[in-house]
Amino acid sequence: MTDETQAPAVIYIDQMDGSIRKASPVHLRYIRADIAEGLLRALAGVIGLVENGTCFHAETYRGGLIWTICQDCGAKWADDEGGFNAPKAPIELIEAQEAIRAAKEAGL
Repeated sequence: MTDETQAPAVIYIDQMDGSIRKASPVHLRYIRADIAEGLLRALAGVIGLVENGTCFHAETYRGGLIWTICQDCGAKWADDEGGFNAPKAPIELIEAQEAIRAAKEAGL
């Protein structure tokens, strides 16, 4: 289990009544190991789909005098219209990655 001084990743649980609440590490201790492993596999799969289906515009080049063009998806940004701003990963993706990391560290 993680050290009590270390802040665990926040995990949200969808309740039967449709509400969502934060789960503490204590709640995670009571999930059966096979269910926890299945949840982690499913979460890793969803992360893979998001990462593979989302262009983060990592490779860009200049096209002409004012254009920045993504080499992967072809999106274009004009300097006179605000120019290129590198997108950030969605917070949900970051939280999912942190949840998997925390679960692995906790031995799940």
